[in-house]
Amino acid sequence: MNSRMFAITLFTALAITVQVPAHAGDIHFTPLNDPNEGPGGTVSNAINDLGVVGGNYAGANGVYYGWISTPPYSNKSFTTVEAAGSPQLTNVWGINLEGAVTGYTIDASNVYHGFVSHPPYTTVTTFDAPGACSSDSNPACSGNGTRAWSINLEGIIAGYYADANNINHGFVTHPPYTKSTFTTIDAPGACSSDSNPLCPGEGTYPQSINLFGVITGTYSDASGVYHGFVSHPPYTTVTSFDAPDACSSDSNPACSGNGTEAFGINVEGMFVGYAADATGHHHAFVARERRP
Repeated sequence: MNSRMFAITLFTALAITVQVPAHAGDIHFTPLNDPNEGPGGTVSNAINDLGVVGGNYAGANGVYYGWISTPPYSNKSFTTVEAAGSPQLTNVWGINLEGAVTGYTIDASNVYHGFVSHPPYTTVTTFDAPGACSSDSNPACSGNGTRAWSINLEGIIAGYYADANNINHGFVTHPPYTKSTFTTIDAPGACSSDSNPLCPGEGTYPQSINLFGVITGTYSDASGVYHGFVSHPPYTTVTSFDAPDACSSDSNPACSGNGTEAFGINVEGMFVGYAADATGHHHAFVARERRP
């Protein structure tokens, strides 16, 4: 059975076994505290379909380290993930079915770099998207750089980078994660022009990629309004959408900082997120593209 068929079979099995609604008293919580954590504690950000969990923990020395843990989540199951160069933070954000992880690091100059690591996590490969502000000697790069968010079974990674003008651009990359493997994604309507004074802090933010390389995420326009998007390989077309409850009008000042945000997409192409209306009230949604 190839990897794609395995993932689809596993997804179908999971869908069949989770149809019973859960109530608060029915939910069993397992604490996850990395045995090496300091006073700052442990944060979990990601889980794959096999129960492998990842995140970061604050060490006693003030450095934040990435971690991975597998069921049954005993102290012996925790593995530290740390990028080379003594970064101040290594943060795991995505895990695929094979246990490969992605996320970002923050170096001593407060510059962000994406990374990927495979079991047993002894090697962490960092990367910078072309166009990312990634130079430690450039003060404009502090707080900017490359952030990786999601990785699929093929090792394809989605995320976004900030350039020297603090404008965000989406990207997709694949092994071996060299400069030539990156595809930049700017959603139509996204505020992504370096010459537009309204664009710093805005842009395109891919959040999730599924088995087939379909990505979803959010972009912000020149009025600061958020819109969802979905894009398929080779990412030459980006389809934007606004959820029915979203405040999405550029002419309505109440919509700035509100709108539609998409965060996750599954193997069936269903994506989830929320819409913020003119009062800032959030409305969750699940959606999918219409099929021919």
